[in-house]
Amino acid sequence: MRKKHGRALVEVDDEHRHQVRKDAKKLRYGAEFFATLFDDKPRARRHKRFLEKMSTMRTILAI
Repeated sequence: MRKKHGRALVEVDDEHRHQVRKDAKKLRYGAEFFATLFDDKPRARRHKRFLEKMSTMRTILAI
Protein backbone atom coordinates (compact mmCIF):
# COMPACT_ATOMS: atom_id res chain seq x y z
CA MET A 1 0.00 0.00 0.00
CA ARG A 2 1.28 3.38 -0.87
CA LYS A 3 1.15 6.44 1.30
CA LYS A 4 -1.45 8.07 -0.94
CA HIS A 5 -3.86 5.17 -0.38
CA GLY A 6 -4.09 6.11 3.28
CA ARG A 7 -5.82 9.38 2.40
CA ALA A 8 -9.06 7.46 1.88
CA LEU A 9 -9.10 6.60 5.60
CA VAL A 10 -10.31 10.12 6.29
CA GLU A 11 -13.55 9.31 4.50
CA VAL A 12 -14.35 5.95 6.11
CA ASP A 13 -16.42 5.42 9.22
CA ASP A 14 -15.00 4.65 12.65
CA GLU A 15 -15.70 0.92 12.36
CA HIS A 16 -13.61 0.52 9.21
CA ARG A 17 -10.83 2.71 10.58
CA HIS A 18 -10.81 0.55 13.72
CA GLN A 19 -10.46 -2.57 11.56
CA VAL A 20 -7.42 -1.03 9.83
CA ARG A 21 -5.99 -0.24 13.26
CA LYS A 22 -6.43 -3.86 14.37
CA ASP A 23 -4.82 -5.10 11.15
CA ALA A 24 -1.85 -2.78 11.74
CA LYS A 25 -1.55 -4.16 15.26
CA LYS A 26 -1.46 -7.75 13.94
CA LEU A 27 1.13 -6.77 11.34
CA ARG A 28 3.30 -5.13 14.00
CA TYR A 29 3.09 -8.16 16.30
CA GLY A 30 4.02 -10.43 13.40
CA ALA A 31 6.99 -8.22 12.56
CA GLU A 32 8.10 -8.28 16.21
CA PHE A 33 7.99 -12.08 16.15
CA PHE A 34 10.46 -12.18 13.25
CA ALA A 35 12.78 -9.53 14.72
CA THR A 36 15.60 -12.03 15.33
CA LEU A 37 15.89 -12.61 11.57
CA PHE A 38 17.11 -9.05 11.07
CA ASP A 39 20.55 -9.47 12.56
CA ASP A 40 22.62 -7.12 10.41
CA LYS A 41 22.56 -3.39 11.14
CA PRO A 42 20.79 -2.04 8.03
CA ARG A 43 17.98 -4.58 8.24
CA ALA A 44 17.61 -4.15 11.99
CA ARG A 45 17.36 -0.40 11.53
CA ARG A 46 14.74 -0.79 8.78
CA HIS A 47 12.82 -3.23 10.96
CA LYS A 48 12.86 -0.80 13.87
CA ARG A 49 11.58 2.04 11.66
CA PHE A 50 8.79 -0.21 10.40
CA LEU A 51 7.70 -1.01 13.96
CA GLU A 52 7.75 2.68 14.84
CA LYS A 53 5.64 3.54 11.80
CA MET A 54 3.09 0.84 12.68
CA SER A 55 2.87 2.19 16.20
CA THR A 56 2.45 5.75 14.95
CA MET A 57 -0.21 4.69 12.49
CA ARG A 58 -2.19 2.94 15.22
CA THR A 59 -1.98 6.05 17.38
CA ILE A 60 -3.20 8.30 14.56
CA LEU A 61 -6.08 5.96 13.70
CA ALA A 62 -7.20 5.93 17.33
CA ILE A 63 -7.85 9.68 17.25
